[in-house]
Amino acid sequence: MKPTKVASNSAFIENGLAEIFGEDLITIQQGAGESSKLIESAIKEFGTAEACGMFLRAGRAAFYYWMRVNAEYLGWREVDFRLLPAQARIKRALTDAIKWFETNQFLNGELSATDSAWQIAVTGLTGEGARLDCSTFIGLMQELTCWAGAGKFYSAREIECQVDGSSHCLFEIDKLPVG
Repeated sequence: MKPTKVASNSAFIENGLAEIFGEDLITIQQGAGESSKLIESAIKEFGTAEACGMFLRAGRAAFYYWMRVNAEYLGWREVDFRLLPAQARIKRALTDAIKWFETNQFLNGELSATDSAWQIAVTGLTGEGARLDCSTFIGLMQELTCWAGAGKFYSAREIECQVDGSSHCLFEIDKLPVG
């Protein structure tokens, strides 16, 4: 099923959601800036764990819609980017994506690193007006690292969440691929 094209900065999200949930269910979402109605509906329909998994998968699907539009602008089609070692390419891609999401007012984020993982501290994924939710965001970042890391899977998880009272959502992505 071909996702509906929507002329907005949020089209990639809507296309990813439509790919996973189906176009009929996506009509519940009224307006590009409101994801809470769809989240509530999905949790009622499928349960919390299942809905979070589906939103994560929708984020992974959404990455390719987003990348098709933004890769050239971000310089990801240039030889200099493509020839970077995997770790450097992933770090650059994460940095570029976070900057894009900030510029387009989806969230505020900061990338940092430990010896074993990249960490992304984010605000703006919860509360009224949030354009992305935590599960969709982690799916986007997980697929970004897989793509930039030459198809290898990098484990990603949310460590802290604003919903639970933290000042930000904190995501961690392992620097070494699985298996």
